[in-house]
Amino acid sequence: MSRTRRVDQVRGAGGDDMHMPPPSSTESLVAQVIHTWRAGLRPDTAEVLAQHPHLRQRQSLLLDLAYEEYCLRKEAGETVSLEAFCDRFPSCRRSLGRLLAIHECDAEDHCLTTDLDMGSVDWPAAGSEFLGFQLLRELGRGAFAHVYLARQPALGNRLVVVKVAEFGTGEAETQGRLGHRNIVPVHSVTEDPVTHMTAVCMPYLGSATLLDVLDVAFAEGDPPPRARLIQEIAIGEALPQAVPDNYAEPDPCLQRGTYVDGIVHLAIQLAEALQHTHEAGICHRDLKPSNVLLTPSGCPLLMDFNLSSDIQLEHTFVGGTLPYMSPEQLQCMIVEDAVQDADGDPRSDLFSLGVILHEMLTGHLPFGDRVPGATPAEAAAHLLERQRAGAPAVRTLNPQVPVQLENVIHQCLALQQGQRPATAADLADALRQHFSPRARLRHWARRRRFLLGAGIVAAGLLSGIAAANIAARVPTDVREYDAGVQAFRAQQWGTAITHFTRAHRARPDAWEPLFARGQALVATGDYTQAIHDLVATCRIHPQGVTVAWLGYAYDLSGLDLKAEQLYAEAVDTYRWECVAVWNNRGYNRRNRNMLEAAAEYLTHALELDPCCSTAYHNRALTYARCDNGSTDDDVSYGQRAIQDIERAIALGPVHSALLIDAAGIRLQHDHGPDAPAHIIDALQQAIDLGFDRQKILQMTEFDEAIRSRIAEYPAATSVALTRDMRLPLPNRFPPLLVR
Repeated sequence: MSRTRRVDQVRGAGGDDMHMPPPSSTESLVAQVIHTWRAGLRPDTAEVLAQHPHLRQRQSLLLDLAYEEYCLRKEAGETVSLEAFCDRFPSCRRSLGRLLAIHECDAEDHCLTTDLDMGSVDWPAAGSEFLGFQLLRELGRGAFAHVYLARQPALGNRLVVVKVAEFGTGEAETQGRLGHRNIVPVHSVTEDPVTHMTAVCMPYLGSATLLDVLDVAFAEGDPPPRARLIQEIAIGEALPQAVPDNYAEPDPCLQRGTYVDGIVHLAIQLAEALQHTHEAGICHRDLKPSNVLLTPSGCPLLMDFNLSSDIQLEHTFVGGTLPYMSPEQLQCMIVEDAVQDADGDPRSDLFSLGVILHEMLTGHLPFGDRVPGATPAEAAAHLLERQRAGAPAVRTLNPQVPVQLENVIHQCLALQQGQRPATAADLADALRQHFSPRARLRHWARRRRFLLGAGIVAAGLLSGIAAANIAARVPTDVREYDAGVQAFRAQQWGTAITHFTRAHRARPDAWEPLFARGQALVATGDYTQAIHDLVATCRIHPQGVTVAWLGYAYDLSGLDLKAEQLYAEAVDTYRWECVAVWNNRGYNRRNRNMLEAAAEYLTHALELDPCCSTAYHNRALTYARCDNGSTDDDVSYGQRAIQDIERAIALGPVHSALLIDAAGIRLQHDHGPDAPAHIIDALQQAIDLGFDRQKILQMTEFDEAIRSRIAEYPAATSVALTRDMRLPLPNRFPPLLVR
């Protein structure tokens, strides 16, 4: 195996590790080690670190140097003890051990990854230009890809992460279908026509992962007392000036809570991201600490969808990282064809998240690591046997974990899928109980039970006086804001507004309650008051997302020009790239009959997210208004409108308004013999989704033949969907405007 090959099983498939090297680059120091070796001397990473002591704080670089030394010694025929070698690097022993274990597995041709020798690949060099990106430095490398920090001159020299792969995969297309705050977004995918290498462009959002937290948190055995450590690691590994403001504000929970609180807080967000992923029909299948990025704010982001699969597929190839794989995944590895016969089950991801929770809270994998030297099938069989025996109790390893939380983790690790939480949303709800006043009271009482007499407890004073005391320990603004978020999720707008108002009164200088209340007011249709709150938010904390939301509120209130000014400010001033903003700019320009600009903006939205159904819908309506002459590629605007509306339907979700628009566009621009059949089919589907059949019969643009067919069709009984729009949670992106 080539020394420069980084095995993706350890630090994200495809090398998606986004650690930042120090000013002394990885390449130069690795070259120094190689030069020392060729000069007849034995490489010693410890000597390099002695010359550059500041590098000890750079986990990524330390791993690169240690890995290089290990490979050089092995290639020279030395007998190197893996355990003794890792002991030389206590600060990253865990990460290095996993890296070298899989290196050994791969060298013996037992690895799950493809045995491609990537040493011959002519990877782009740092400092060069590749497909329109200026590659500044290498962030990481893997068996299948190199990852770079880069600038994109075409879009204001913004800093981005570019993942260059020799072979294109469906990873970018998969991530492009997802739009969640806790999932790393994809800006674009470009292919080199000569080399056929692909460049996947993503925003730079940080460098640390949960694996970095593990390395530091349990370096001395016991877990840290405070979650502040998580925040410090997230900030310490990042380039703050390169991260968007909405991913840079410190998380209050990580600053004030315990370590257990912090891990649960992160897990809730990951469960919400998984719910979004599963609703999109995708199973991640490779959840592990190295695949969870931490922004400087402490926000966890799912990344590396290289092994993901469609939930509906009847057969999927087995993949993943052994210690985190579910029993059903391991069972499939034991058979020779390594193909999963059952439908992809999202509850496999919940099992993996349970493993992560157990490890993050205890410092130990619940079922141990893989057996060194074993084949994948042997290692899978051994791990499955330990899973059947059951995981050790979390509280025996970390007594600070409450019983209720231990039960949730135990449920995630159930051998049978049906015994795990039904959905990721159910898991998130169960984890939120950790922060309930009653749960906090129980935990407080257990830790201070020697102060409490049995008579006091029996008399019920604990639930009165003590509950009030424990509630007082949680800041009012945080308590009320969290309650507002819960009400917002349940679409209880009035309750949410009340809680956000109380949070604002408790801390008038905080922008988050104002921002969240403004969003809730938008949901109620009170655009005047919403604009008032969002204007105040922008004065306190101007950034791309807050300015864009203000533009969105103006858009809904009918002030198109003001909305466009604010959208432009979010993009130009704050460099905030978001598909919703560009979609809404296109929607705005179309309403003002500026069709050329509308089409341009919507096209850019689709470059950011090629699977955005709403942007296709809006662009179809834009093309339908244009003069039906030929375009540069000899395709009429009418044909483009038909193509786009069909793409919108194919991507989904399909709703009645989309189908009515599809019928109208075909009526205007489709002159083929099958046009009437397509129109009738679209109208009938719209009725099935709840559209009022009588309204169609009153539309004079449809001829008598079409209306007579619709008159015979049974009336709908369900409720009509008029818009593909779901309000996000507070502090999320603006919704997509359509129609």
